[in-house]
Amino acid sequence: TSLRFDVETKARVYALHGVREYWVVEAGRRRLPPCRAPMPAEGRWAEYRTLEAPFGVAPGALPALVVSSDDLWPPPSPAS
Repeated sequence: TSLRFDVETKARVYALHGVREYWVVEAGRRRLPPCRAPMPAEGRWAEYRTLEAPFGVAPGALPALVVSSDDLWPPPSPAS
């Protein structure tokens, strides 16, 4: 319910303060738009793209730690 606030207001505040990376998980849509490379003077991000499942993404500070969409939203188990 806070998606718009998270994507617009919080993302801008975090960029203004130089937070290196900011992820918002869009659970209902199975999407993740990671924001990277803040531009504090402008209050925006140099890199912003939306990943749609299936995807794998790693945080810039821990590139060996890959988070997959299956980690966030496990595939449905087969019907028994």
